[in-house]
Amino acid sequence: MQIIPLAAVASQTLKVVLAQQNCVLNVYQQSTGIYLDVILEGETILAGVLCRDRVRCVRQAYLGFIGDLAFMDTEGTDDPVYSGLGSRWVLMYLSPEDLIEKTTSTSIDFQTRINAANAWASAHPLVLTGALNNGVRGVPYSSSITLQGQMNSSAISWSVVGSLPAGLSLDSRTGVVSGTPTAGLTIVSFTLTAKDNLGRTATSAQTVKIGQTFTMATSLPGIMSLTRPSIGTYFDPAAVLQVAANDQPRFDYDPVTLALRGLLVEEQRTNLLLRSSEFGNASWSKTRMSVVEDVAIAPDGTTSMDLLVPTTVSGSHQISQSVAVSGGSINALSFYVKAAGYNFVRLRIGDSVGYLVNAIADLANGVITNPSAASKIEPIGNGIYRLSMSATASVGATTLSLGVWVYDNSKAAEFVGDGVSGIYVWGAQIEAGAFPTSIIPTTSAQVTRAADVASITVPSGFTTLTYDYDDGTSLQETVSTGAHTIPTPVAPKRIKTISVTA
Repeated sequence: MQIIPLAAVASQTLKVVLAQQNCVLNVYQQSTGIYLDVILEGETILAGVLCRDRVRCVRQAYLGFIGDLAFMDTEGTDDPVYSGLGSRWVLMYLSPEDLIEKTTSTSIDFQTRINAANAWASAHPLVLTGALNNGVRGVPYSSSITLQGQMNSSAISWSVVGSLPAGLSLDSRTGVVSGTPTAGLTIVSFTLTAKDNLGRTATSAQTVKIGQTFTMATSLPGIMSLTRPSIGTYFDPAAVLQVAANDQPRFDYDPVTLALRGLLVEEQRTNLLLRSSEFGNASWSKTRMSVVEDVAIAPDGTTSMDLLVPTTVSGSHQISQSVAVSGGSINALSFYVKAAGYNFVRLRIGDSVGYLVNAIADLANGVITNPSAASKIEPIGNGIYRLSMSATASVGATTLSLGVWVYDNSKAAEFVGDGVSGIYVWGAQIEAGAFPTSIIPTTSAQVTRAADVASITVPSGFTTLTYDYDDGTSLQETVSTGAHTIPTPVAPKRIKTISVTA
């Protein structure tokens, strides 16, 4: 048996689930008494039934209604009047089990059953516990809290006092709050109310925080800023290497796939080499090598790649440059290269103490043929690759030397050049650090790129920042309200998204 809660009004409509039946009940006062309409699964099966005390309303099984409905006067035997609905007169749903009678002359003892229901309800108060989950703008959301003290088979009606976060709604039958939040960095408080068939209610004050994920694409969100008191380089959506002005954020793209990689945030670095793309200059020593300047399209879209041409004199063919370093320091070398008749190029790092590391790259197949520690080849597009490697200077060393050899297609270290074929080169760089960063062009002096200092203003009530990087890794921080400096990635990677959550 269930008691269907009614209000003391002259006309009301209730949506209830009775024995898994979706029902609409119209209860209304006329001059001759209270009348009832029953709509079952969208179809009206009873209309204008006069309601009497302890008299079943449906009765006919052919109507397809499981169970029955009846009013009861809890203070006597009078027929119902709207002013006493929900208090003196109660509307009960009688399950098929409630309708089983011991004999055809025995009436159902409604009062005993109501008393039993009231005793059970008194021993099992209706209570709401738990808290709704927090959410993120644009991410599908579904959450509910726990209801305790519900009588078996009783229907629950849920409602909300106040406003839910934008984009969310409450299911009045299940109590589930769901939807997709449309406003980020918001904190919304409201009250959930559950009401059962006995007319009991339970309330729970809730606060839901909706975070937000920012994609690092074309501009920084309003809660972020970036400073860098120098220029910096990055690839644009057309795979052209661009120069960003001071304090301009760099949204970097993959030069091959043209996919957005994210916000480039780098530490301070200095290119120790001079004339980084001017290999005909005297800063570069040449052995059995001639240089034809500015003959091929470079990554920055200008015709500034130089051609290294092995001479027709037999032997090894190389260019080199030395820079001052501290003994024991780790340094990264990088170089842009493209085949121009010969397909093999060797990079070598040595210091004032001796040879350190080298790597040979096969430009026809885009691979390192003798992988050494931290050597790497990256396609840039248009047949250009960026070669890189790192080495630790010997203890006591004072200089570091970069050597670039051109090999013939048999990878012979010594051969006779044809005087025409060679390797295109551009953008040489040696920098103190374990990995190469974005290219820092130089001319007659070393150039320092200042550090990118990115910061975010964390709104009150939010404590977690999550950074997703283009290499598939992520970093999460617990932070305080206010300005927070974003950590610089410890490897060459970009920030794809930043999530601000509770």
